[in-house]
Amino acid sequence: MPERRVHIAALDGLRGFAVAAVLLFHAGHLRGGFLGVDLFFVLSGFLITGLLLGEVAGRGRIALAAFWGRRARRLLPALVGVVVVTVSATWSWSTSAQLRFALNDVPWVGAQAVNWHYIAEQTGYWNASDTRVFAHLWSIGVEWQFYLAWPLVVALTARGRYGEQIVALLAGSGALVSLALTVWLGAAVDTTRAYEGTDTRAAALLLGALVATAPVRGLARRVPRRAADLVCLVLACALAVPWAVTEGEKAPLLFQGGLFLPSLAAAALIVLMAQVPGTRAARVAGSRLPRRLGEVSYLGF
Repeated sequence: MPERRVHIAALDGLRGFAVAAVLLFHAGHLRGGFLGVDLFFVLSGFLITGLLLGEVAGRGRIALAAFWGRRARRLLPALVGVVVVTVSATWSWSTSAQLRFALNDVPWVGAQAVNWHYIAEQTGYWNASDTRVFAHLWSIGVEWQFYLAWPLVVALTARGRYGEQIVALLAGSGALVSLALTVWLGAAVDTTRAYEGTDTRAAALLLGALVATAPVRGLARRVPRRAADLVCLVLACALAVPWAVTEGEKAPLLFQGGLFLPSLAAAALIVLMAQVPGTRAARVAGSRLPRRLGEVSYLGF
């Protein structure tokens, strides 16, 4: 469908805000900025599913090899560069222990499974950055695993009269299952499993996928622009406030389902911006600075 092919500047801007939040978190200036990763995940689920459904609508099928090839060309060169520079810098300036950990982690980074490597070693995200130079790549592993699995699901289910409804049902059900797993696994003392597991973090990606489907897009289009302006403001605040006040490992409920709420707010905000033209929130998000930051981000589309 043509609507899925339209580039929406506001979504680039949302990605830019997520980039800024994560950078400010790592600089020590935004306590909950790490939650920008969840906005990344929701955006990825929305954009990837939109591309896949658009291909089904236009061609009647999904060319999976071509899809995976495009993702590889978009992401792998930068990843290779990061690995080479990081290992070189670690060899030159870091301790022998850090270099040993880096070399041990490289095969897992290459296999796009470093998140499961850290889970197996119980290497918690919150205390890993001092010793594991690739600690931040756990989220890239989650994204890649989603890129491998979800297109297969869409390719098998999206065709036919009720294809998008089936995709919506699977995405919504999958998000709820992921939430249940997070509540169960997040009660452990070590939160690494809940925080970095592909199955537990799939909720955000699948919420994005859900709002990319025709049933949800149709509901969003019915919202009047004035109402959408107000709802978008509320949703933006629902994202910004946790970014400002949440303190990672000091917020245990975050790992027992709390991450679902910002992801849900992000999904609703994204679909309203995409389907209700001219909202103030979309104009702010699509302004030059956040849009440019989002366009140059690693996970841009």
